[in-house]
Formats: sequence, structure tokens, C-alpha cells
Amino acid sequence: MVESAIPFSERGKHPKRAKYASKACGQCKRRKIKCDGNVPCRACISKRRDCQQNGTDMRGRWRKTGRDLAERQEKSRSREPQDKSAQNTSTPPELYSRSHQEDVPEDQNGHKGLPDESITPFSGETSLAHNITVVEDRLEQMGVRYARLRSESPNHSFSSQLTPSPQASPKGNHREQTKSYVYQALDSHKIVPDRVQWDRAMKTFCDEVHILVPFLHLPSVWEAYERLWESFLVPSANHYSHHGEWRFTFACVLLCLANGTCVESSRVDGQQGQYSAGWSLYRAARDVIGDLLDVFGECTDQILLLQNILLMVIYLFRLDSHGPAEKLLALSISHSHHIGLQRRQVVEAMNPFESEMARRLWWCIYLMDRRLAIETGRPFLIQDLNVDIGLPRSMSDEWLSKHRGTSHPLQPEDTGTGNSPTTVPYLIAMASYSKVIGKVWEALYGASTSDSTPSPFLKEYLELLITQSQSDLQPEFSYDPQRPGSYKARGLVWWQIKQQLMMRIRWSSLYLLIRKPMLQRKGASSLPVPEAIENEVICMRLAQSIIEDFSNVAEDHPKYTFPFLHYLTSATIIALGLIIKQSSFKHTYGELTLEAARSLKKHCRKTWVSGRMARAVWKLNQMAEAIMNPGSRLTESLGNNDQQSSSSRPMIPSDHLSRESPKTFNVAFVFSANTNSSSH
Repeated sequence: MVESAIPFSERGKHPKRAKYASKACGQCKRRKIKCDGNVPCRACISKRRDCQQNGTDMRGRWRKTGRDLAERQEKSRSREPQDKSAQNTSTPPELYSRSHQEDVPEDQNGHKGLPDESITPFSGETSLAHNITVVEDRLEQMGVRYARLRSESPNHSFSSQLTPSPQASPKGNHREQTKSYVYQALDSHKIVPDRVQWDRAMKTFCDEVHILVPFLHLPSVWEAYERLWESFLVPSANHYSHHGEWRFTFACVLLCLANGTCVESSRVDGQQGQYSAGWSLYRAARDVIGDLLDVFGECTDQILLLQNILLMVIYLFRLDSHGPAEKLLALSISHSHHIGLQRRQVVEAMNPFESEMARRLWWCIYLMDRRLAIETGRPFLIQDLNVDIGLPRSMSDEWLSKHRGTSHPLQPEDTGTGNSPTTVPYLIAMASYSKVIGKVWEALYGASTSDSTPSPFLKEYLELLITQSQSDLQPEFSYDPQRPGSYKARGLVWWQIKQQLMMRIRWSSLYLLIRKPMLQRKGASSLPVPEAIENEVICMRLAQSIIEDFSNVAEDHPKYTFPFLHYLTSATIIALGLIIKQSSFKHTYGELTLEAARSLKKHCRKTWVSGRMARAVWKLNQMAEAIMNPGSRLTESLGNNDQQSSSSRPMIPSDHLSRESPKTFNVAFVFSANTNSSSH
């Protein structure tokens, strides 16, 4: 009331608030109460408010001077003793322990693993709120005073619930409950911890899944897993309270177990059937994490949070649940863009450990974006022109553990990789492969190109692009169908064999992806007859190379796993279609194609497969047996199969039969080609 009596022209002459107000959080500023300056502060903790530090928009801040940065670091060091004394000494280790992160910069919302505010994670500065903030800051520097209500920064996080429900997330009232929230998450999904089974699932995840998407620091995962058993799953142990990021670390362990269980279980031979895929572990992890939109403001370790989401994407993709996987992947891509994970200057501002983990995480997100696009026939989301982050470096887990507490940038001589093999060269090869996939998609499967027949010149350009992309890769991760050679696995451990074999198969599949549209265009094809026949022969040889590479792997290796299944299925479908179209292929390639169809059935008994894939495998076997059976006519066999399938559930959704989906060879072509088989 007193302030309203002061003339408007004189309000700007009032002195500023005391210095303590500038350090107060947003909640304390609005209520004009004393704030200790910590994040979160004591006042917000006692009242259970969403404590946020107000700051200038990160996109609009010009570079700070060295003196400003030194002052900020000095202030953060002065608060460290208070923070450490307030922490519980029995806090369990997280994937990124705070003792190793005391020098990691935090953003204005207290998010660890993010660069200094002077570095923009955005490609452009076009928002209206940012422009207004810049003008306001400049007027303030000029000494222009005026009455205003300053808008919040565009980076400011708001609580999504005005009146949060006590059961809305795992935070709720679980703090006051004596029973461990770990037990609550497991009991709610009827999960009985089994040390022997879980140890096997964790090892399977590391040996079969993580080697293909290496975005976790495995020593930290194993440390968290061991602490889970020592402190939570042993009845006599003292349970930790719900503290910090431990719930996200616990969710990460559950998701690793879910992925490992899915790989090692069998839907056909297992006692649980379709429920043997570790779904309850996945659902328990989702419950622990909570709402996926609110969680970005709750977890201060954004790298750990994105790792959890990507583990969900991989698990759902493994189950052929492509729709939910795409939505979660889109969420992870959007948040990665928000924190600037795709920008070089943002990642390089982190400490060496966080920087390397951020690179690996981003490129795993990138390759999953391309992989889902090819599998579903829907567009990818990440645009290469917005990405300038560097490739990961071949650092071993031991090296990362050693330099985890290092805050200063390392010199080139400090980044020696040693002689121990790592999974990074494979990840670099997959990044190169995924970039080419994006170019192939745009040229052949985009909205403006999907209805036209690709020219031979375009095919040559794309194949040259593949050759150029392999120039900087290690020889074992490159493949040239003109000089295929023979795959040699002598002296290698299984994870190295699997990585190199997967790259050979993926490069062959990429060549097929380029030439396949010329197979599927019937009547409207502009290819002359000799070139069309040449294209068919090349496609058949590429398909057979995939089948041969798989068959050459020894049976004592766990080769009947997920990543091989889709490529082998696609190659078998293409080979069957070409045998039907060109009967001369049957004598040369028929027996190997039949063996490939039969080996697909072993996948159903060795690992978990979805119902859709199981029906596809069954039908492929029926078709292959009918084609290779000399005692029955081809048309009768195909007709019987067609009648049998009409009364069952569809093998492949209609969107997979469309021209726009490059997932597999068009199954409709297989059925329609038999009408022309007699003419060849």
C-alpha cells in the first residue's frame, strides 16, 4: 500500500535489494524470506517447494570474463563444506558419484553434467523471450531504470503440478515409510530377487547388448548392482532412504536386467512363454523413474536420465514395440537438443569423463534414430546439419575410471588408449554407417522420391558414398561386396566377432537397401533387361553373403540373438522372392536359402521373439519348403499358404507392405512374382 503512493517516475530511484536477495532462490524471492543460497535451500526443503535458482537466459548471456568465472568457482568451493556436512555419510554410490563430480559445473537449475552458462547449447537464438532478455540486460547496463516485471528465463523449470499428489511419483510419502522403496517397486510387480538369475542377466546384457550400444560406464553399473544387493536386497541390511539420484541408478540396473533377461530367455521353450521377456523388470523401472515429463526437473544428472530413457528404447525395440520406442526416442532426442548434447562446445566444456560419456550417449541415440527409421519406414528425427559433436575416443573403462575426478581438460599425451580393445571403434563405424543411412533414406525413401524409380546414376552415387564413408574405419569394420573375402574370427573373443560380423552384415544390407527399389518396380521400371538381370544377380549375391556370414559362425557361439534375426529374415525374404521370379536361381541358391529359413526357427527357441516375428518365421518356412519341395507345384504350394494365412492374424502390418518402408523386401512381390515365373 505504501509503494502505491510513490509516484511512478520516482520508483526507479529506490536502491536495490541487499546482496542476500540476489543469491536467493525463486521461491524465497517471491515470498521475501531469508534464503541460505543452497540448491535446494532449507526453506524450500521444509515446505516441500520446487527450489529453483533464477538466472539469466543461457542463450542470451555473452561470454564471461576469466575474473567472473574465477569468482563463481570460488563461491562454489566455499559452499562445498556445507553441502558435504549436510549429506548422509551412508549415501549409496550413484552411476556418477558426487565425490567424483565436485568440479562438474551445474546449470542454473542445478543440473550436473552441463557446461557453463556462457556456452549456448542451441544452434540459433531466435526466441522472443531471449530477444527481450537481451534488450533488458543492455538497458540495465546503461543504467536505464523503469518499473517492470521481468519474465522468467526460457530455461526456467516449473513444477508441472500445482497441487502434487502424494502418490504421483516415487518421491511422495515413501521417505517416511520404513520399508525400502526398492522392495516396494519389486513387490508391486511380483518380482522375487534371484541372485544367480540376475547375475546371469547382467552378464548377458554386458556381453550381448552393451557391446552394440556402449553408452554406459560398466564399472559404475556393476558397482551400483553390487550395492543394491548389499544394502537393499539383504533383509539384515540397513536400508538407505530415498536420496538423490539413487532411484535413477536403481532404475538403470533394472533396465539392464530387463534387456539381459529378454536376450537369454526363450518364448517357445521357456515356462513363462510370452511373459519371459523381463517385462515386469521394465515396468518396475518405469514406476521408479516416475512421470517422464516431470522427471527432467527432478533428476540433476541429465546424462544418467537420458541413459535410462535410451535403455527403455532399446528394450522396446527388442520387443518389436516400435510405436512406444519411437515416442521415447523422440523424447530423448528433444531433451538432448535442449541441453546441447549435439554441440561440440557444450560437450568439450564438461570434465573428461562426462565429455566422453556424453559423446557415446549421443551417438548411440543417433544410431537408434536411424535404426528405428529403417525398421519402421518412418522418418528419422536428427538432422546432420544441427550436429557438430565429435566422435567418441577409444578410451577403456579403466581409463575413464582413473580420470573420473579430473576437472581440467587433458593434454593429447594424457589420452593414450593403451593396448586393451574397446567397443568404441565399432561405435564409430556405426556412426558412419548411420550417416550413410540418412543419405540413402533421403534419396530413395523420402516423401518426394518414394514414387519414382531411382536411376543407375543415383545408385552409383550412393554406393560410392558407402565406399568413402568406410575410408577412415578400421579394416575389420568395412566391407566391399566386390571384394568380400572370407571372414576370419581366429584369435578373437565373442564380442569382437559379433561386432565385426554385424558390420559386414549391415554394410551388405545397406547395399541391398539401395538396389531393392529397382527390384520392386514392375512394369514402370526404366532399367533395360540386361541391367535388370544384373541387378537381380547382385541382390541375390548380397542376400546370400548375409546368410553365409551367419552360417559360418560356430554353433557354440550365442549367435541366435536379436540383432542377427532381422537381417537374416530380410535376406531370406529377398532370396525367396528372387528364386520365385528367376527359377534359374533355385539350383544355385535354393539349398542355402532353405537352410536360412530353417535357422530362423532356432531363433524362436534360443531367444525371445515377438508374436509378429514368430508368425513371419513360420510363414517363411512354409514358403521355403514349398518352393524347394520337388514333389509339389509351386503355384499350389503358394496357394495353400495363402489360404492358411487368410484365417490367421496378419504376419506383417500393412505399413510394412508399402513402398515407403525399407524394412524388408516387399512380401507382396513374393506372391505376385509367381505369375511371371514361368516366363523365365
